[in-house]
Amino acid sequence: MGFGIRPSRSCGYEFRDRAGSDVDPLNATLLHQAVDEELTTAERGALDGSAVAANASRRRLLNSERLEKRLDQLEAALEDEAHGETPGEGPGWMAHTPRGLTRQHERYRQTQAQLATRQAANAQRPPSQRRAPDKIVVSPGDPEAPLGLDKDGVFRPLYMVQTVRDVESPLILGYDVFAQASEAATLPPMLQRSQQLSGRRLLELWVDSGYVTGMDLAECADQGVTLYGPWTANDWSAPKTGSHFSKEQFTWHGDLDAYECPAGHLLRRVRGHTRVCRAASYPQIFT
Repeated sequence: MGFGIRPSRSCGYEFRDRAGSDVDPLNATLLHQAVDEELTTAERGALDGSAVAANASRRRLLNSERLEKRLDQLEAALEDEAHGETPGEGPGWMAHTPRGLTRQHERYRQTQAQLATRQAANAQRPPSQRRAPDKIVVSPGDPEAPLGLDKDGVFRPLYMVQTVRDVESPLILGYDVFAQASEAATLPPMLQRSQQLSGRRLLELWVDSGYVTGMDLAECADQGVTLYGPWTANDWSAPKTGSHFSKEQFTWHGDLDAYECPAGHLLRRVRGHTRVCRAASYPQIFT
């Protein structure tokens, strides 16, 4: 329809800001109408996700040192503009107009805040998993996009798109975009999204092995959702040799608060810890 034209990135963001608030009400109206017409019960869904590339370069990732250098150059150019001086020819990445410089400076400030958040998260990791500070990078084109491997194995800024498809019809009962590189902790918010849009609570949910975790099982049990998925498909605790027992061979004794191994030994609780796993929801993206 557009004869090959490609709208600018700012045009896409402006369209998102202008029309984004109307997307959910429109889809909710259609889902409610489908339920009223008995085209679906909106109670049986299949959840799956896919990593999509962010609108940001994977070849221009900045660490803290390079980001600070660019910010200094932007602030120097803005200061020259404020004094009525004509700035010299800047680097290729720098905007050429006063309005462009201002917007670029704002985006780089957002990039700086996002990089500081990632640096703090990296500092809280165990020493064996901690990366060198100069290896923590961010994309100035889309600083909120996390870095990860897409389906082609390319390391790049991306987002995780999640959908709940209706089992009884071609409808989509729920959708969202998450600023994370994996499917972890996305099942609970997707249950809420489906109920928010369709007005019905899911009773049955089909998933792949990535969603069959202790946290997801507990969430489904609390909400009365029957979860169907391959159990232990990605289990790293399976015995590598015949001299070890698999966890299915252990018996739980609730009165003793302990497991019993096939050899008759009790494995008692020594200590425990709580790990918070929270997926940060990102606004709907239009591309």
